[in-house]
Amino acid sequence: MITPEKFNKIVNKFPKDKTALAKIELSIASELDGSISKLEKAVAAEKQWNGAVKTHNSFTKEVIKQVQKAEKERNKLQEAGEKIENNSGELWDEVADLLQKADSAAKELGIKPDGIGAFKKADALSGKLLTIDARGGFYDQNYF
Repeated sequence: MITPEKFNKIVNKFPKDKTALAKIELSIASELDGSISKLEKAVAAEKQWNGAVKTHNSFTKEVIKQVQKAEKERNKLQEAGEKIENNSGELWDEVADLLQKADSAAKELGIKPDGIGAFKKADALSGKLLTIDARGGFYDQNYF
């Protein structure tokens, strides 16, 4: 509880003249009026910024969906490429072994290996194998 002495000290600090109080109120009201346009501009700027952020976030979400879709497709392509690469590698080894055997047999017979049916075509086609890199060759950029 406030003592009467403290209460009187507080009351004595207030202006005694009602005109002075009115001037203070008028001054504060004038300052507040001057702040209104600044407040309105700040509110409008924040509203515009919030709208821009909302638009940006919507766009970003769509981009992320597309990137995720592209990553899934890349993973499928990579798996398919690895299968092709493995099959081609095994086939290449098999054909290289057969070509080596055909070459050795041709030398023993004293003929050119090209004279053996399908040798030339098998040699040419096997040279076109193993041209893929299933783990590479993809455009890969981490944006997020």
